[in-house]
Amino acid sequence: MPRLQRLIAVPLALGALGLTLSWVGAGASAVLRNSITAARPCRGAAPPRRYAHVIWIVFENQGYDHVVGNRHLPYTNRLAASCGLATRYYGVGDPSLPNYIAMTSGGTWGVTGDSSAPLRVPSIFSQVRSAHLQWRSYSESMPRNCYRSDYPSGNPVYTAHHEPVIYYANIRRDCSRWDLPLGTVHKGPLAHALASGKLPAFAFVGPKDDGGTTKPGCSRPCGDVDPPLSDGFLRRWMKKILASKAYTSGKTAVFVTWDEDAMFENTLCPALDCDHLAALVISPSVRRAMRSAAAFSHYSLLRTTEGLLGLRGHLGKAASALSLAPAFRLLRAGG
Repeated sequence: MPRLQRLIAVPLALGALGLTLSWVGAGASAVLRNSITAARPCRGAAPPRRYAHVIWIVFENQGYDHVVGNRHLPYTNRLAASCGLATRYYGVGDPSLPNYIAMTSGGTWGVTGDSSAPLRVPSIFSQVRSAHLQWRSYSESMPRNCYRSDYPSGNPVYTAHHEPVIYYANIRRDCSRWDLPLGTVHKGPLAHALASGKLPAFAFVGPKDDGGTTKPGCSRPCGDVDPPLSDGFLRRWMKKILASKAYTSGKTAVFVTWDEDAMFENTLCPALDCDHLAALVISPSVRRAMRSAAAFSHYSLLRTTEGLLGLRGHLGKAASALSLAPAFRLLRAGG
């Protein structure tokens, strides 16, 4: 049978059986959408006016030069090449906790070490709550909700001062419900949220520490996190995120960064220019291999998230920080 006749014969035969081709089109569209997302997570799609979800994945103690171009981080570098990379992104110095406080509240508020009394300042968590939205913090190896001490105490795999949510006094009630153990990609709160379509507006993902030892394959100190382990963590979770309806809807942005570099100088930066970090920007509207050499910081990450979620106002130094949104096509004009 000639090709044209075959093409006509198929819908005629289906019509005789009382069927239509609508399911074929819908199925083909879904398969195409998912296959494009898997192969090209960032494809220059039209950006939304507002995002439904923003996810931060914050690793420990790796400077820009330890991440970008590191052959022991193949997935991380493929993701950076496929999406967006801020090449001049900075933390606030050392140690860890001031960085986590800065990125979530717009200032360090006198915190200079890895401990702090409860902070009575607004944060991204209280901002989200005030907008009648929900947040979640998903912490790997945390033994139970809103856990406030290292676990186990001798050689912790969960480190409390890497979980900023526990330091804000005005969200204590929400912390007990919304600061959750991460679980695995197969079972746990984040996996369930992605599979069920119940991802919160803002999600903070905290990978566990790796014991503070320098690992083989590092030409320079690698900090607290073994690069191959962090790369595997990112690959597993990004595969799950990219396959979710939340991401394929085009209204989810993911940011991957590090809290500080591996120098451990125990000094906060007088200007944001001493802790050079990598920051990956992943969203369907981002074009492949987008790069920006503008000066960004943890305060920029906060400002960007406030804008993407349509939150009211800007916290602390986020008000004067440069947003990543224009550089990476995250919002359409007027958004």
